Amino acid sequence: MTFRYSWRFINAKGFVATHRKVMFVSFTQKPQLILFFVYHLMTWFFFWHWFLMFRAMRLFSQPTLVLGVPLYKQVIGLLRAGLGQGISGFEYYNFKLYQQSTSKWWEYVFDFQLPHFHTTFQVPAISKSSTQFMSNKLMFSERLKSVNGKCIPTISCVNLDDEWPISDWLKQYPSVFIKPIAGSRSMGCVSISLEPKLTYRYLGNDYHSEDELLTLKSSLTKGQYIVQPFLINHSSLQKLQCSSNVITIRAISCSDTNEIKLVMANLELSNEVNQRFSLFAINIENGRVALDDSFLSSLDCQLNPEMTLPHWHKLISAIKQAHGLCPDIHTVGWDVVIGQDDVMLLEGNSNWALNAMQMTCPEPLLSFLSRVSARYTQ
Repeated sequence: MTFRYSWRFINAKGFVATHRKVMFVSFTQKPQLILFFVYHLMTWFFFWHWFLMFRAMRLFSQPTLVLGVPLYKQVIGLLRAGLGQGISGFEYYNFKLYQQSTSKWWEYVFDFQLPHFHTTFQVPAISKSSTQFMSNKLMFSERLKSVNGKCIPTISCVNLDDEWPISDWLKQYPSVFIKPIAGSRSMGCVSISLEPKLTYRYLGNDYHSEDELLTLKSSLTKGQYIVQPFLINHSSLQKLQCSSNVITIRAISCSDTNEIKLVMANLELSNEVNQRFSLFAINIENGRVALDDSFLSSLDCQLNPEMTLPHWHKLISAIKQAHGLCPDIHTVGWDVVIGQDDVMLLEGNSNWALNAMQMTCPEPLLSFLSRVSARYTQ
């Protein structure tokens, strides 16, 4: 669903004007979106709103009742959100909009506005050099390496049709990670290790033989891949997970008025035991993070609910240095791994997800961004 807004856009004030600006700028950039807007507006009112409202209520209405929000109030709120402002039932519950007045809802930003929200406030447009830095992982690594930045060393660059010299890679490192040069997050990424035997892991499945490797390759997208050592979490962070998955920090930096600053960050944790994925806000001033009781109860050990992330000041310096290589990009979402001795930048994203950051932010994202950057102020 590309757009779903209400009649209130006609007489927009305050933060409503910001949402309207995003929509109108996107129409200017891609006039054909007007047709999509009309189509999705109709399908939203007659189908999608009701479908998502029903699914969201099945999942969240009972836990919300326990919090003291009566069912009739939830239904009224869902109708106001969906039919009045185009907010889905899932967003209504995830952002706890039932705790806010309807006027406050306009201070939230929603993922259906991507990528138009970022491009609207990205003035001037991102340069070709910065676009390549964000989109090409090999170039990202090489440019960081050229300034002694915190990047993961690249072992090799291969194609799917190549014969992978796996034994040579594993002589250098106990485990390696193969990822597409152009890709997002963990899509198309394969890990290879020798413990307990030669294992190829992709999307949670293990492959072992040469024939199984060929099967795995056939499911990957054609293109170039880079080979890098598999990263190991810092020991204090590894206690937070029952799996060996790499723990990432998603941090947002802002280049505004010739100053680069870190503005917000999340600790992202997964737990394979109960299939959870949890986000926790990080205090960017000191790197402290508070874990909730429900997450701590899923761990095998007793931990302090509040901890300070190791190498936090190194992480801030690494992000500022990396953003300095693409200062024309207004905001960047960085994926960072904290190892035992240092931090490593995995990638940067100019089109970073809004909902994940907003779910842990102590205030609506739009009002927060308006404080940290003059570009969002109307």
